[in-house]
Amino acid sequence: MRGAWRVVAEREITTRIQQKSFRYSILALVVGIAAMVVLASVLGGRPTDYKVGVVDQETAAIVKAAAPAIDRADEGSTIEARDFDSAAAAERAVRDGDVDAALVRTDAGYEVIGENKIDGTLSTALTTIASQQALERNAQAQDVDLEQLVAGSAVAERLLDPDADDAGARSATAFVFVLLFYLTAVMFGMTIAQSVVQEKESRVVEILAAAVPIRALLWGKIVGNSVLALFQIVVMVGTGVIALALTGEKDLLSAIGPAAAWYIAFFVLGFVALSGLWAVAGSLASRQEDLGSTTMPDRSSCSRPTCSPSPRVRASRPSCRCFRWSRR
Repeated sequence: MRGAWRVVAEREITTRIQQKSFRYSILALVVGIAAMVVLASVLGGRPTDYKVGVVDQETAAIVKAAAPAIDRADEGSTIEARDFDSAAAAERAVRDGDVDAALVRTDAGYEVIGENKIDGTLSTALTTIASQQALERNAQAQDVDLEQLVAGSAVAERLLDPDADDAGARSATAFVFVLLFYLTAVMFGMTIAQSVVQEKESRVVEILAAAVPIRALLWGKIVGNSVLALFQIVVMVGTGVIALALTGEKDLLSAIGPAAAWYIAFFVLGFVALSGLWAVAGSLASRQEDLGSTTMPDRSSCSRPTCSPSPRVRASRPSCRCFRWSRR
């Protein structure tokens, strides 16, 4: 009967889909993955929109010129100038929390005003731009060629490992992949083993064996549960990809996207191999209570082990044999 394994696989799929526990478990995993991605994105930091109080056009121009530096230091962050009538009004806005800082002129140059602290990125950008513009004005007033004055002072950056910042995210992604594989393998593998034992206990397998080859029964169970496991993994990986795209983590998505595709491909191979082992474990048990001894490591076969040289090979080379102590 050539198509028997397909019938068995369809029965395994339809029976499992109809179970509420299966649907609820997928829903819980999807919600958990989405919440994990959103929480990681929130805790990992988001772009900041800085608001700086100014009192004249000159300081407003400095704030506008600092926008590229802000974006380079913290990708996606912006800076906006808020006009006030006086320095006192700008300081009052800082105290009230209407602006993050204020930039005002002083006799010595400029002053960045904050309430209890000033953001380092904001302070560095404003200080750098203000100093640069003041230097250009002084060089022009002294009739000095500023380009020749600063020639050779440019400092560039070059990263030997530009992807090192994603190392933590890659490690976390690998851990999540391993955890998903473990949960899926245990959950669906135990289902295969329990299904085999139930049919043996109820003696249904004797009836099925008369009409369907045993090999077809085995392959039907493996294929059916493998399809369900693959469907669950695809849903969970797709949820993670969509959550990363919606939270704006495009760089991270481009880094782990190929890994997710390879994970699905290798998951199929690994789970099919494990499914065969779970089916064997179920066939070795005669009752549901015996599944623990066939699916988990069993050390009872050598309760009090000891090693002694084997008499046959004692003269040639030492060897060890493990035997059970028994009462006589």
